[in-house]
Amino acid sequence: AEQGTNVLHLGAEEAKRSRYREPTTSLFVRHTVAIADIAVAITEHTRVAGLELLALQTEPDAWRSFLGENGQPESLRPDLYTVVANADFEQHTFVEIDMATEHAPQILRKCDLYARYAANGAAVHQTGVIPRVVWIAQTAKRRDALERMISGDSRLPPAMFTVVTSDDAASEITTGLAEEPE
Repeated sequence: AEQGTNVLHLGAEEAKRSRYREPTTSLFVRHTVAIADIAVAITEHTRVAGLELLALQTEPDAWRSFLGENGQPESLRPDLYTVVANADFEQHTFVEIDMATEHAPQILRKCDLYARYAANGAAVHQTGVIPRVVWIAQTAKRRDALERMISGDSRLPPAMFTVVTSDDAASEITTGLAEEPE
């Protein structure tokens, strides 16, 4: 395609502009659809539960920049950021959709980035709270593997991370906010 574009611009007086190409790998498409599915599930769940969805940010709006320990710029890139509220409380959550393509060191590096974001005060400065992080796995087996990875790293704050399957994601994101049926 790029060669065809180059041919079309041969002899043109204006400089050619390079074209932006959307990534179209099957993994990219599956990940994008998984994010959309979770966003819809959260939206529906909050409505049914009588909660208010104050924010539902996708990439890149969900991304956060902050200065690292030595003043270097760092970037946190969650798949979603949500703020769900009832009359008394707001719950802020970063959401990571796991497609089982990243190895343990990559997962733990990302968790460490979340921990640094919280520890240096950037989270409180930007949102007023430290958002929790919900990892969403596609299968129970992967959920269990992620839980073992994260809980096995003693440097990570255990209460910050929750791992669920996609079936439980929407209810987990609203945990503690909705009236529990008796």
